[in-house]
Amino acid sequence: MLTQLIVTPAAAGAWGPGASRQIALAKPPQFHIKNSVTLRGFLAGDAEVPTSNHIQPDSYAVLTLSIEAGVWNKAANKWIPQTARHTVICPGPYFCGFTRGMKQGDYVEVEGELRSTLIEEGTTLRNSLHAYVVHALTIRRLEVPACGVDEGDAEDT
Repeated sequence: MLTQLIVTPAAAGAWGPGASRQIALAKPPQFHIKNSVTLRGFLAGDAEVPTSNHIQPDSYAVLTLSIEAGVWNKAANKWIPQTARHTVICPGPYFCGFTRGMKQGDYVEVEGELRSTLIEEGTTLRNSLHAYVVHALTIRRLEVPACGVDEGDAEDT
């Protein structure tokens, strides 16, 4: 199976007038590496967005997203819940306008790319300090899930 087909005129007289030949290009590799991450959680704070009169093409907004995480303690045979916080960079004027009204507690889904930044270089890679952030490609505001939400007492006393 060809991934791309190029049809070129043949050399004059090689195959006759008006002849053409096909050249097959190399196939892409069988595996595909994709840097994508999808996070769904609550905003840990209000969106950090530049003011309207300071938005430039290279402006960005910053969201801090809290998601449920945890570890399984084998010795105690129980789940220890934790909250993981992720920094999300939302590049461009469109995201600045879209995230302007986002407040702490909003439930959102972010799809983006995971990026690493070297903060402090050590003598080895193990001793180096890296910061990992998500660069947003899409953001969706979602309805708060009914599971785990305290609605208060339904009865009037």
